[in-house]
Amino acid sequence: MLRDEMAKHGAMLFRYRSFLPFLLLPLAAYYFYQFVARDPGELTEWIVQHLALVVSLSGLLLRALTVGYTPPNTSGRNTTEQKADRLNTKGPYAIVRHPLYTANYLIFLGFLIVFQSLSFFLIGTLAFFLYYERIAAAEETFLEGKFGKRYRRWAARVPAFFPNPFLWRTPSRSFSWRKVFRRETPGWLLVALFFNFFEIFDDVFIERESLMGWLQREPGWPALLALAIGLYVVSKVLRKRTSLLNSI
Repeated sequence: MLRDEMAKHGAMLFRYRSFLPFLLLPLAAYYFYQFVARDPGELTEWIVQHLALVVSLSGLLLRALTVGYTPPNTSGRNTTEQKADRLNTKGPYAIVRHPLYTANYLIFLGFLIVFQSLSFFLIGTLAFFLYYERIAAAEETFLEGKFGKRYRRWAARVPAFFPNPFLWRTPSRSFSWRKVFRRETPGWLLVALFFNFFEIFDDVFIERESLMGWLQREPGWPALLALAIGLYVVSKVLRKRTSLLNSI
């Protein structure tokens, strides 16, 4: 059956699910060249870049909301096998079956928007859904096998990728900022790095603006990167040197 084939492929892709953006790097280089040649103008570029940042930040927010409310051994960053000690049906999981994948798409969508190319947007979106659709199929096969009718009842009323906010059910667990801080700082750093690298390549390497001139003209981007690096380092230190972020 087609679903079984998709689940089989998804099980293989599951451990590599974070690497899709890197597979598109050669294509991104081409569309960056097209972006530079097109020269959309400073105002248009500023508006689009900040719109893209807001979209990516909304993905980070949805990830934080999902991770902060979920119990241990669910919705993890595990890459070798599926894990689910219980079925999540409240909070973000009440409005969409795969909130982390939806969040990942929003982050990725922000990256696509920056290039201001409809064809790259369509190619990237198609690649994302072909990739994650199979991973989601593998995850749903696993959950259906483990939770049976309870899973099927939940899946029948909750959309797969496009959230329905009217279905929201408040989680019984309190929100854990410590859990978010433990797990999500790499994503924050990735977003900050992407937007800074895009800006630097465009303004410093292509437009030949001096780095110091760029830092003075665009202080917000390096400030965002410095904040993300600081949070990432603090999270790493707390995880290795203290027990503050453990057992959450």
